[in-house]
Amino acid sequence: MDNRKANEEKNPVVVDALTDLLRNGARRLIVDAVEAELALFLEQFAEEQVDGKPRLARNGYLPEREILTGIGKISVRLPRLRDRGLAEEKVNFHSGLIPPYIRRSASIDEVLPLLYLNDDRRCALVIIGVNEEGHKELIALEDGFRESTESWLSLLRQLKTRGLSAPKLTIGDGALGFWNAVSEAFPEAKHQRCWFHKMGNVLDKLPKAQQGRAKSMLHEIWMSATRKEAHEAFDRFIEEYGAKYPKAGQCLEKDKIELLAFYDFPAEHWVHLRTTNPIESTFATVRNRTYKAKGAFSNQTILMMAFKLMQSAQKRWRKLKGFHQLDNVLRGIKFIDGKRENNTVGDEVNP
Repeated sequence: MDNRKANEEKNPVVVDALTDLLRNGARRLIVDAVEAELALFLEQFAEEQVDGKPRLARNGYLPEREILTGIGKISVRLPRLRDRGLAEEKVNFHSGLIPPYIRRSASIDEVLPLLYLNDDRRCALVIIGVNEEGHKELIALEDGFRESTESWLSLLRQLKTRGLSAPKLTIGDGALGFWNAVSEAFPEAKHQRCWFHKMGNVLDKLPKAQQGRAKSMLHEIWMSATRKEAHEAFDRFIEEYGAKYPKAGQCLEKDKIELLAFYDFPAEHWVHLRTTNPIESTFATVRNRTYKAKGAFSNQTILMMAFKLMQSAQKRWRKLKGFHQLDNVLRGIKFIDGKRENNTVGDEVNP
């Protein structure tokens, strides 16, 4: 009997625990990898709409099935999509990692080690909130995978168990993983897309010669005093660029509602709601610190550095303007174009 078998017989519980740990880790890695595949697949159809709605939408999961791998059986659930397009043009999502109907694949055994060693898709998940006194605070910082709904959902569920109630408004860039997770964890929360990211995405789809004027026209939208004026500026941009550069027009138009959600909140708060600047400006420092020593840091080291830098930056974050309005927002008082609705019934609205 060789030493390995002897050790297994002496310590069967340890071996089983290790196997369970590997299986659980592999299961999560597969979920994250498939979510990343799905995000890339959805991105290909992001600009296609049917009756004003995205052509493709998530539609739950296929039945769970087991895949036999080198470390035993692993249960997986693959996401399912709804295609609102024509019947003869319908598309389905098929994972390259978990092909349909497969029960065992050598590719799984080959890919799993790479998933453990490949950190290219890892990122930092960051959530900042505002307390009742108007001070911005770091709520969560955790590592995860880019475009992964499961990574964000896991973090949001942790926050809910810690007592976080549903936010009135969530602000973020266009990452599908984040918005899918928010919609599931806090379906009542409104969404505000970051104008900084959106402008960059739109301008990237225009020739450089057009970007200066286009940027000014985009500024006119989010700097408008009322939603009506913003819609008019929005229409002017689409009229100017929609026909000549359809990808730029579609990129802007598909998030029209989410880009203008800030008009339902106090005008004093708008400067804080239209972008994710507190996170972006802070992490610019993290990028600068890690760029020259790329690859020399572990994920844990970078997270610790990010945490310390954010702790320091938090002391300089600007207090929310008009923080006295927070109580009205939490009570469900209605705001129109940044102004409190002029009626007495509003005081009785339930949060």
